[in-house]
Amino acid sequence: MHRTSAPLPVAYSARATPFEAVEAAFLELARSATPLTLPGHLLRASAPSGEVAIDRMRGRLAHPSTTVEDRARIWAEVVRRAQKFAEPWSTAALGMMMPRMRRLLVRVPRHGCVDRCEIEQEMLAELTEELCVVDWRDPELERCLARAVDRARHRVLYAAARSARAVSVDCFDDVEDLARGLVPDVADAFAAEDAGDEYGLLVMAVHEHVVTLQEAQLVARSRLGGTPMRDLVGGPGRSLRQLYRQRQDAEQRLAEWLRARSAVAQDDGTLSHL
Repeated sequence: MHRTSAPLPVAYSARATPFEAVEAAFLELARSATPLTLPGHLLRASAPSGEVAIDRMRGRLAHPSTTVEDRARIWAEVVRRAQKFAEPWSTAALGMMMPRMRRLLVRVPRHGCVDRCEIEQEMLAELTEELCVVDWRDPELERCLARAVDRARHRVLYAAARSARAVSVDCFDDVEDLARGLVPDVADAFAAEDAGDEYGLLVMAVHEHVVTLQEAQLVARSRLGGTPMRDLVGGPGRSLRQLYRQRQDAEQRLAEWLRARSAVAQDDGTLSHL
């Protein structure tokens, strides 16, 4: 699901979501002793004098009195500075887009098959990449940035839905029955010799060296147990993005292994009737 992308300019804690971390960094830039500002003359419709803090300028972007031309000038200047100076303007650009990204995230079901932090991470990564390559002179600049984050959102949702369909069709007969039989932790399943649900499959995958014990625990706790990925980050040098990549790699190996098992089972069933 994840692709190689430019690292986010903001480092966030294990407990904060990616959006929360960017918002905190943005507000810190706007409300420090020497706040990050934009020239007031960008708002020609109201023409405030002097410099305007970036959080106030972001508020003006959403105000109905702000003209399309003013919005285009503001975005052009923000992206121009992000491309020329990198930080802190890259973080400022992410923060300026935050209201629109939050509106897109509202459309994602809260009890769906994908971690919302994963969507936030991909949206921010896509926006970071787009900020590096987009033409800041483009009159459709704001729309280009919005399309980029929406692409990321759809990509994650599509991949998660496709993965869920593959698992339910290829591996299990009744997902609801299996869900009712889930144990709270994969360690409990490892102690059971006859585990027959998703945890049992993970047990077999570990014994057959398809995934490691740590990878099986990560998949079980995040996918089956519903623990948010940010709560599983721990230890020095381990980031949320690395954790997502680790889970993706493990799930890809599991999917290939399960497809192979399904093919063997079908062949055995066919031969038994000859």
